[in-house]
Amino acid sequence: MPLVKEHTSHHSYSSHTSHPINQEALTQIALTPLQAGMLNIIQADFPLLADPYAALAARLGCAREVALATVRQLRRQGIIRRIGGSFAASRLGYVSTLVAAQVDPTQVDAVGAHLNAFPEVTHNYLREGECNLWFTIIAEDDARLEALLTTARVLPGVGALHVLPSLRRFKIRVEFSFAHGAETFAPLARALPTSTQLFYCDATDRRLIARLCGDIDASAAPFAVLAGEMGLSESDLFTRLRRYHAAGAMRRF
Repeated sequence: MPLVKEHTSHHSYSSHTSHPINQEALTQIALTPLQAGMLNIIQADFPLLADPYAALAARLGCAREVALATVRQLRRQGIIRRIGGSFAASRLGYVSTLVAAQVDPTQVDAVGAHLNAFPEVTHNYLREGECNLWFTIIAEDDARLEALLTTARVLPGVGALHVLPSLRRFKIRVEFSFAHGAETFAPLARALPTSTQLFYCDATDRRLIARLCGDIDASAAPFAVLAGEMGLSESDLFTRLRRYHAAGAMRRF
């Protein structure tokens, strides 16, 4: 898998991205006021409604068709990476760790690509130094986490593997301020639930959450498409989404 440059000493293999907005792509494009406003809103507050683009249009003072066209253009330009959920893995009973690996430089592309094939590998970065490949794993349980680590240890070119689970969590919610001239559109402020109690998921919840870690459909009615994919009614889909959000299991959408 080719490297994607982030800055002079830091490259990414990331198979999934934590923030929906591609900051590197923004350096190549001058945003219009409407685009800036749209990005400020949807980075933290994509409407969980049957007609989300009507809601976005109302907030931005434009037509629904214009709101939809704006998002589609930002997708095509590579500025919007994805529109989907961001979840608190620990609240869902998942286990996670950061891993620092020493990899033979001649094998690092192959190792990075192999790791990215696992959906549990959420970030994967090439760095300078003795430990030159750093990645994170979020797995359903300890057994799956250990199986992935065992696989990583025996990949050709992998030397030492240092497993670095978090001991204390410092949560920083990253949101960017996009402005055009004097016009600034601020996202809605939101107080995040602080409970650490495990959130119960049934089998449908787990399938849905896995799907929401990807990108929703780019159509005018993305949640209708998603409900169809999951075999749910739209009413059931929105009930689940709002339950995830209210409980703090889903940080944002």
